[in-house]
Amino acid sequence: MKGINEGAKMKVVATKNMSAMLSKRKGVIVLGDAFNMRHPVIASGMMVLLSDILILRHLLKPLCNLSDANKVSDILEYFYHIRKPMSATVNTLGSAFSQVLVASTDEAKEALRQGFFDYLCGSGLHKSQIMALLGGMNPRPLSLIRQLFAMTLSSAEGVWQMLSQANAAAYRKNFMAANAS
Repeated sequence: MKGINEGAKMKVVATKNMSAMLSKRKGVIVLGDAFNMRHPVIASGMMVLLSDILILRHLLKPLCNLSDANKVSDILEYFYHIRKPMSATVNTLGSAFSQVLVASTDEAKEALRQGFFDYLCGSGLHKSQIMALLGGMNPRPLSLIRQLFAMTLSSAEGVWQMLSQANAAAYRKNFMAANAS
């Protein structure tokens, strides 16, 4: 903290987005963060890995052995399909949090960030629902969308500040200036 208070510059390392690609190599099963990268802000790679293991275990359990490559291949294709709600929810949540949790000089982003913190400080229902998403207990994309809208709309400033005529004009002006250069 001493370095921050003295004005030392903090090194910021950008994260990359790596989309999931199905492995067609025989004998290879890709799981968790090895399958695609997640934003470290919610540290969810292990959660997705454990979910992948649970799903795959359930799908492979009826097989007596893994020697039938066609059956295993069919199971893997199905696995990659049914794992998507969990991984998509976690990836979207991580991306949204990385945008909201970083301090910004942009008034609209700062209002959303404050709205997010206000949302988490609200009633137990808000906290339990967002924590269920963060913890992988509720991997439903619709629940994620509902929570993101609730966070945005619950702020005293949030959307109303972004949509006010004066702020919207200033936001457009800043956006146009940033994209012009």
